[in-house]
Amino acid sequence: MNFQPVVPIRLDDEWDVISHSILPVIDQHDVAGLSGDQFGLGDTTQSFFLSSRASGPDGLVWGLGPALLIPTGTDEFLGSGKWGAGPTALALVQTHGWTMSMLTNQIWSVAGQSGRPDVSVALLQPFVACTMPTATTVTVNSETNYDWDGNAWSVPVKLMVSQIVKLGSQPVSLQAGLRYWADSLATGPEQDSLGFRFTVTFLFPEQRPPALTAAARAASVPVHDGRGTMGVMLVTGGSRGIGAAIAAMAGARGWSVAVNHSRWPERADRVCATICAAGGEAVPVRADMADEAAIVAMFEEVDRRFGRLDALVNNAGIDGLIAPFTEQTGAAMAHVMAVNAIAPMICAREVVLRMARSRGGAGGTIVNVSSRAAVHGRLTDEIPYAASKGAVDSFTIGLAHAVAGDGIRVNGVRPGLIATEMFDALGGQDAIDRMVRGTVPMNHRAGEPREIAGAVLWLCSEEASYTTDAILDVGGGR
Repeated sequence: MNFQPVVPIRLDDEWDVISHSILPVIDQHDVAGLSGDQFGLGDTTQSFFLSSRASGPDGLVWGLGPALLIPTGTDEFLGSGKWGAGPTALALVQTHGWTMSMLTNQIWSVAGQSGRPDVSVALLQPFVACTMPTATTVTVNSETNYDWDGNAWSVPVKLMVSQIVKLGSQPVSLQAGLRYWADSLATGPEQDSLGFRFTVTFLFPEQRPPALTAAARAASVPVHDGRGTMGVMLVTGGSRGIGAAIAAMAGARGWSVAVNHSRWPERADRVCATICAAGGEAVPVRADMADEAAIVAMFEEVDRRFGRLDALVNNAGIDGLIAPFTEQTGAAMAHVMAVNAIAPMICAREVVLRMARSRGGAGGTIVNVSSRAAVHGRLTDEIPYAASKGAVDSFTIGLAHAVAGDGIRVNGVRPGLIATEMFDALGGQDAIDRMVRGTVPMNHRAGEPREIAGAVLWLCSEEASYTTDAILDVGGGR
């Protein structure tokens, strides 16, 4: 049995150190002839990985650092009696629900009992995991060791299935599966033998990026999925841009997330897979925000999946027709109003029916994502869009007063110029640079989706428990 605590330690906004300890508890019988029975601690392996808080190209997460061998064995047959050190590294990639990783180290003995054999052991730990839409993860991995001095391999191959459950309020990952010994040391299990493995991992969600969490998990037994400790959040328009950033940050902070999409299921799947692979729980829910029946069905799906709803983020929105006002059609105006203004009201209605204390609910929070365009009037080719966001602001204030007595807080966030795909139709980065120039006092730059996500998550947190009827401007002063 192994105890394997994984602790990410933040250095600054860009870097973390991941501490990974392996402390084995061993019960063995006659492993070296008639050596008798031993029960106690084996040697401890302590690794430290320096890891970037952001993933690299193609979602690559990596870590480098030292690995230490500490002679904590409580019996000469349970430990090497040697201190050791060497390099360790890990690399991980996540895509479309799949997680692929490799962890490796090489340890040489550097001190210890002079009468004991030297240690020179390499570890290769590849794994491949697939997270299902049902929040179940299937993993194939190996913890292959090679003893250079003894010229011997130990190659266990494991097929595991994991799921997260709650013991009271504590999320716990339960993992079970088979272990096959493709090769083994002389003192280990017989070659070609089968064994059963069961793992229990206690999860303590923190406010950290999914990439870092995944790197930490890669250093240990893979842990995926689970009911969030913060509650259940529905993010409309959660498959890209600001919505994807909100969903990802919510998952990293302990929320279970329903990720709404209408036209890009593969993007919603990608967002959900990232959250699940980092130890959270997320499911995609499809609904066209211009279709009331589809919205109602979406909430019914959330009910079936989670049985509760604690936070709604009305984020879905469209630009509408980008043209001078005299060229705007009634149909285009009606569509942008339907998606940007009416849909949030329908979503909020469904949430109030579930959250209101007067209806047996437990209360909750609603955050409406508006736009600085509602107040500054500079988008002259998107006047219906700006008007729809002005309607969202008015709705936010009115609803906040109407449901405060039912334990529901309602607030808004007004993003400024945020670098998302919505600018592609306007000219991409050139359009962003042109619009930022002379209009954004703060560093003369566009905002990032994560900066909006942070504001939304604060409004959904207990830190904002006395905040309602507030609209937070996040626009760099524009």
